Amino acid sequence: MANPEDPLVPVFVPGLGEMLLEEEAARGRALTEREVLAIRDQTTIVMVPASQARKMEQSRGRPDLDPEDCWRQYQELRKSMKRSS
Repeated sequence: MANPEDPLVPVFVPGLGEMLLEEEAARGRALTEREVLAIRDQTTIVMVPASQARKMEQSRGRPDLDPEDCWRQYQELRKSMKRSS
């Protein structure tokens, strides 16, 4: 039974941002919005306590993409990756 003080939240496994960047690298080009949404819809989600989700986010080094705003956030992620290269 879920702890009401530590509710279950959805988490992409592997992270959605990671999946999109890997797919972009495999294709050798930026993904289209349709491709991003298709990948989002096919990526595994697990429900974990919010405290565990925060730990997973910390281990990834950045928050994962919001599935409702993943297209815009994917664009920002791509820009940030280019700046850090």
